Amino acid sequence: SRHYKELMSSHGYAQNQLTVWRYPSMEKVKELRGHSSRVLFLAASPDGETVVSGAGDERLRFWKVWPKPATKKVSTSAAGAAVAKKDTTSSAIRASKRAVNIR
Repeated sequence: SRHYKELMSSHGYAQNQLTVWRYPSMEKVKELRGHSSRVLFLAASPDGETVVSGAGDERLRFWKVWPKPATKKVSTSAAGAAVAKKDTTSSAIRASKRAVNIR
C-alpha cells in the first residue's frame, strides 16, 4: 500500500481468502473472504486504494482496502496556516467489496 505499511496476499485453496499483513513485522491484520473458489489473480489499482481479485468461481471482487488517510486539522500556526496530521490507522478493518461476474 502507498499509504499504509501493509501488503496483501492470496492463498489459493484453504478458505479462498485474501490476507492483509502489516509490514515489516508480517503480523496478520485481516483475512478477507468472499470467493467460493480458489483465488487465481490479484492486482492493485494505480492509486493504491483498491485491490481486485479473480477466482475460479468466475467472479472479480473489488476490495477498497487502503483508502487515502483522512487528514485531521490539528492546530493553526501564528501565520494562520493549518497544521495537518495523517490518520494511519490500519485500513483493512474498513475493507469493502463488490462482486462482478465474468462469464
